[in-house]
Amino acid sequence: MPTIRIILLLSLVFVHSSGVSADPDDVYHHMVKQALIAAHGILDDDLRDTSLAVIAKGQTETGRPAEAARTAHQIESAAVRGRVLGIIAEMYLENDDVTSALATANSIADPTSRDQALRDLSEWRAREGAWEDAHAMMELIGNSADRAIALSDIAEIRARRGSEVQAAALMEDALALTSAISTPALRATALAELAQAQAGIAGSDAAARLFELAMEAARQIDNEGERDRVVYMTAKTRSLVDIDRTSETLENLVDPLWRAMVYREMGKEYGLAERQEDSRKALEAGVNNAVKIPDDPARARALGKLAEFFVEQHDDINRAVEIVRLAATADSRDIILVKIVGALSESENLEAAETLTDLMQATSVKVLSLLDIAKSHTDRGDIASAERLVIKAVEMEKANPVRGSWPEIQRSLAETYAKQGKIDKAVATAASIDSLHYRATAFSGIAEVLGNTGRRGPPHKR
Repeated sequence: MPTIRIILLLSLVFVHSSGVSADPDDVYHHMVKQALIAAHGILDDDLRDTSLAVIAKGQTETGRPAEAARTAHQIESAAVRGRVLGIIAEMYLENDDVTSALATANSIADPTSRDQALRDLSEWRAREGAWEDAHAMMELIGNSADRAIALSDIAEIRARRGSEVQAAALMEDALALTSAISTPALRATALAELAQAQAGIAGSDAAARLFELAMEAARQIDNEGERDRVVYMTAKTRSLVDIDRTSETLENLVDPLWRAMVYREMGKEYGLAERQEDSRKALEAGVNNAVKIPDDPARARALGKLAEFFVEQHDDINRAVEIVRLAATADSRDIILVKIVGALSESENLEAAETLTDLMQATSVKVLSLLDIAKSHTDRGDIASAERLVIKAVEMEKANPVRGSWPEIQRSLAETYAKQGKIDKAVATAASIDSLHYRATAFSGIAEVLGNTGRRGPPHKR
């Protein structure tokens, strides 16, 4: 380890363990500082921006939007910076700071990101009954598609509050705006969103015509890949409000990948509606389409998304494992197993999740999955099981070194130690990471754990 890295490691451990700077807030800010130092040492612009975005989102999660904004403004890419600032603007609204929220949204240079942020803020204020604010933010939106969607959001909320006449008028205005959208993809997306709002106002029958208009616009898209993507997004939106008619969109799709994903959305929504037989039929139809996908990694990802739903919706581990066997290569099988293990961890079936890691072939995939399960054990307060899995993962990596994935493993290990309250070990692990990106995101992860300790309420979610 280079001398400067030894000095860094010793200084960080000293900050945590000495009586000089034991204040949690001081340690938190020191971790963020080290994350930023590592991030700014990255030569690749895109990777540096990714690291800074992770740090800024972590600051937002811990309820520090002003600090997050300062980090976000160091991001070079206008699009990446805009998306992060949009998240920060929502945090300001959570803190009832409307002025800062609007100022943050208006500071976004990328027009697409700014319009999306203003849409989100408009809907937020409408939900709070602040109609003037909601309309004012909507009027600031630059493109007709986002403005139409924002209007429909306000209309749906108005209808829920008993103002059906006002809601109907707003929907007419929103629909009029869509006629000014020249790009078929944007027009289709906007019409599908309006249809969803209309379903909330007047029911699925009233929304059917808008969905038909959305499909008409989608069929005008020349590029086949883009057309399939927009048709899928329209189907996904329709499944939320009119699931039995969602299958009508399938006649517009040829690509088995997008057909599989439509069936996945139908399986999900049928499951949420407690129509279990219909859910299983849809998921099986999705599998039948996914196996026809020619590209092996894409096929594995699609099968993985379907397999995880057999676990989430039906608690059917056996069927999920059967789907693994449909994959052609070891790497593909690992892709599917990662999704299944993740679903089992989400459902807190951690024993089954650990068992399935034995089926994984790549050591790096197995180690990372074990560390993720260890974090879940920690979240549940089962520190003994978490420590056992950490030891198992570390010993597994030592027996079969995976240098290419080692920095990612170290980051996960550092975050696991932090969740367990072992800050010294977390810091030592983060400081030893050679990759500046993973070192930056490891320190950010430690900071987020420290920053959320003792915070009230769940972390911010977009």
